[in-house]
Amino acid sequence: LTMLGFVILIGTVVNNAILLVEQALNFMHPERFGGTEKPLGPIEAIRESVRTRVRPIMMTTCTTLGGLTPLVVAP
Repeated sequence: LTMLGFVILIGTVVNNAILLVEQALNFMHPERFGGTEKPLGPIEAIRESVRTRVRPIMMTTCTTLGGLTPLVVAP
C-alpha cells in the first residue's frame, strides 16, 4: 500500500514538471503549433507558464490527495 502511494506521488510530481516545461516551451516557441504570438524569453516564459498552469496542477494534486485519503484513513 505504501509503494502504491509512492508511485502515485512520483507520478504527480513528474506530471506537474512536464506540464510546466511544455507550457514554457510553447511560450518560448509559439511557431511550433502555428501561433502568431511574440516569443517570450526564458524567465518570462517560466513565469507565464506557472501563472497559467498552477490551477490545473493544484486541481490534479487535490484530486489525487482526495482519492488517496480513504486508503490512508481506512485501517
